[in-house]
Amino acid sequence: MNYGIVVPCYNESSRLSKASFKEFINSHKDYHFCFVNDGSKDNTLDLLKQLKEECSNEISILNFPEKRGKSSAILEGIQFLYSVPSFEQIGFLDADLSVSFDEYKEMNQLLECNTSYSIIFGSRERNSERGFFRDFVSQIGKRIIRFTFRLPFQEARCKAKIFRRDAIPVVFHKEFVSKWLFNVEIFVRFINNYQLGYRPVRRILEYELKHRKGFKEPRLNLIDFILVPRDVFKIYFGYHSKF
Repeated sequence: MNYGIVVPCYNESSRLSKASFKEFINSHKDYHFCFVNDGSKDNTLDLLKQLKEECSNEISILNFPEKRGKSSAILEGIQFLYSVPSFEQIGFLDADLSVSFDEYKEMNQLLECNTSYSIIFGSRERNSERGFFRDFVSQIGKRIIRFTFRLPFQEARCKAKIFRRDAIPVVFHKEFVSKWLFNVEIFVRFINNYQLGYRPVRRILEYELKHRKGFKEPRLNLIDFILVPRDVFKIYFGYHSKF
């Protein structure tokens, strides 16, 4: 089986480890990486070009002259990989490898072995080390999302998701309504596709990520109280959802 991975990049020159990607690529010829440079202002694009020169057959680069946002970068990258018929599973991963290659490979294998699932995504258990305010904002946001969309998941906004090929046209056929909660919108699109049969949510597998090395919690502040509810409503009414 051949796997495609989209890696969205915005000013990643200090976080993207060329050596780590090169080591993985050289030992896994069944993986192809599509790096999407989202209008980076640093030397991210130069770094990606250097990596491609060293691993040309396993790397593609899409370049946006101006920043379009992570959701657009992932959408364009996945549509690009979907145009290659040999990729049977396509997913996305952050450039800083906060989700490790080992865990991503395990997710690939689980999806391959469990044919009843169309999507697998990583989720992390609650982090007791983060501050009270950050934890409070995170928990409130999660509860709003769960209540509104009836998603039975611990964490819908993780940075790694993998899709079977037949799920790609369902989820990535057009731009997302929300740039802030597009990870949640992915599930809404999938669940709202009634052609998938009864309770398509059962075709989504949540995988518990075990390693926190290199993982940084997103910075949360007062604006999250505004953006999360706002985008929840945008998604809910944008799809005329029946939850």
